[in-house]
Amino acid sequence: MKAPDNNKGFTIIELLVVISIIAMLMSVIGVAAGRVRIVSKNMQQAANIHSMGVGLELFEKEFGFYPDSTRMPLGGSYVYGAQQLAEGLVGRDLAGVDEDSGFYVASREQKRIDNEPTYYDAEEEKSRNNRVGPYLNIDRESINVVEPSQLYDDYSDGGIYCQYDADSHSISNGYQRAPVISDNYSMKRVELESGSVVQAGTPVLYFRSNPSAKYFRPGENTSWTSMDEEASSYSVYNYYDNIGFFEMENLKNPDEPHRFAEGDEDGNGKDGKQEFYEFITSRKVGSYDMPVRKDSYIIISAGYDGAFGTDDDITNFDN
Repeated sequence: MKAPDNNKGFTIIELLVVISIIAMLMSVIGVAAGRVRIVSKNMQQAANIHSMGVGLELFEKEFGFYPDSTRMPLGGSYVYGAQQLAEGLVGRDLAGVDEDSGFYVASREQKRIDNEPTYYDAEEEKSRNNRVGPYLNIDRESINVVEPSQLYDDYSDGGIYCQYDADSHSISNGYQRAPVISDNYSMKRVELESGSVVQAGTPVLYFRSNPSAKYFRPGENTSWTSMDEEASSYSVYNYYDNIGFFEMENLKNPDEPHRFAEGDEDGNGKDGKQEFYEFITSRKVGSYDMPVRKDSYIIISAGYDGAFGTDDDITNFDN
């Protein structure tokens, strides 16, 4: 009589089944963990934008207005809204706003009307005493203030003003800084002047509204592609305030363009201007087109995917 088989071990098939189940569980856990990280980053960036909003309100109480965002021409390039946001919250040299700067990134040699020290010259006592703010705590690990040249090799393609050499950490002779505040999505390794290294993200964009403007989007007889800077300047929000950053590559995925870039870069049949104005149209008013926050300002982070105009953008408005 054959003895019963008391072998309680796994068969090969059973073992393979167990391994497959474990592999599937690990995959699910990995996806979930990745999603948790993204959600955590989003919450952190939303908190940072809230802090920027608080800072802008403090600025407004001090000066009686919000920082401008109109792009300013300067020697063939422009100072954009994103750069003016940084100046308004922390100053060009991170030591506060110089009340006399007028948000004009002029030559270091330009004197004030009374021939006093140059703007943002920390070595001059009057310049130091003339500061207000900063209005944003940049000691947070998730907030970095960096120069465009530290993020983009081709920043000049977008006409972005920058005289900072990222390799030598020096400013071109006779010029000043014009930094940006980056979001917290860790897309570019940046070495600061102090020698410390941070993981910076995409510049946070800022648009100040023109509450007295009669228009928001092109009229019936104006196409999106023909809406030039002059036409946009009559809108509550001016698309051109940050157009240079729309033209830059996506730091996370260079093959995915910003939806707000001029032309139909993403192939969905819409010009970038149309994408932008639709993005900031209030969904709470159905009878006519009205922008969100028409009496103040909007702040936009490109979000985890690094592309402006997608569903994961983090903003200071709900839409």
